Amino acid sequence: MGAPANLRAFPSGDFAGCEPGYGMTMREYYAGQALANAAICTGSASKWEIDRWFGTVRTGIMCHEVAARQALEHADALLAALAQARGESS
Repeated sequence: MGAPANLRAFPSGDFAGCEPGYGMTMREYYAGQALANAAICTGSASKWEIDRWFGTVRTGIMCHEVAARQALEHADALLAALAQARGESS
């Protein structure tokens, strides 16, 4: 499965020395929106999710790290669903 398009959320032109396309990506934008929703990013997860995200060796994982991973998963799922709706191969 190819990675879904990760375009710029707020594209900008070349101004004040910035490269074209400078700014946050759609993935970053969607993750931020998910992170703002406590029902989506709870900061708690099952053991298998923790192991999948951080590996089985790491300890001391903080709830904000879990919430960030949850936000990224939701962003990736949304990008994949949008790509599928556009008829892009997955």
